[in-house]
Amino acid sequence: MVIDWQRAKYGLRNAWWCALALAFVSVLAIASTVDKPSATSFIKTSGTSFTLDGKPFFVTGVNNHYLTYGSQDEVTRVLDDAVAMGANVVRIFLQPVIGSLDGSVPTIWNWRLEGEASNLAVKGTYLLYWDPSQNRMAINDGANGMQKVDFLIAEAGKRRLRLIIAIVDFWAFTGGAQQMRAWYGSSDESTFFFTDPRTKQDYRTWVRHVVQRVNPLTGLAYRDDPTIMAWELINEGNAQPLTLRLTWTAEMSAYVKSLDSNHLVSSGNANIFDPKLADLTIPTLDFGTWHGYPI
Repeated sequence: MVIDWQRAKYGLRNAWWCALALAFVSVLAIASTVDKPSATSFIKTSGTSFTLDGKPFFVTGVNNHYLTYGSQDEVTRVLDDAVAMGANVVRIFLQPVIGSLDGSVPTIWNWRLEGEASNLAVKGTYLLYWDPSQNRMAINDGANGMQKVDFLIAEAGKRRLRLIIAIVDFWAFTGGAQQMRAWYGSSDESTFFFTDPRTKQDYRTWVRHVVQRVNPLTGLAYRDDPTIMAWELINEGNAQPLTLRLTWTAEMSAYVKSLDSNHLVSSGNANIFDPKLADLTIPTLDFGTWHGYPI
């Protein structure tokens, strides 16, 4: 099973990323109507199909990079637009990631950018940061942190939308894995995050915090919320060589599964240079992904 998230570029100011992109399940026929998920049922797989309550579930999806740091108005408008488009799944990333609040550990991207959320203006939102007083990663559970994710999940559920959630982004546009390796003074963009024991432990700590978090708006732990369709380990984790990527993916997918037996798990890898989708040899992954970029 493979999901292809194609990203539409819109304007030079945001040419690197899409606001919304069509998602297709290559092994499934396009549904003529949008499936209406049950509020109490999880999406599963059967052979090469997604299923809901034992029946085929056809994905009509969109991708949005800024929902975890957009305003409540931006979030609700995007979700309403997704419903109006006939979507039933929205893919998001958990971000931003910054340095320390006092600046002693630099933020490697422009956290203070002004403008629209769609153009990377996060307006003071951050989920992960470095705490120099404790000399470790810290998690922001406040109103400008995980409470924004709580709101997003609750609003998606109200609209009977499912979410595919990438646990972290590989790229540095809003920090991601690149900011996490920078906490430790590394300039290695390809391997450090996937090999250093400290970043690997930070990732596991983050995973555990996310899947066990109880959303005060729904009363459900994230791992018990069927609004979430699947976890993606990392958006486009560009670990090199391929063997490193597969080793890390196998380790971390098994870890996610050990904490959450309800949700599907995928790598989130682009697989642009791996048409055979080696990810699918990993038994703790439920479906594959492929990212295409129209020119």
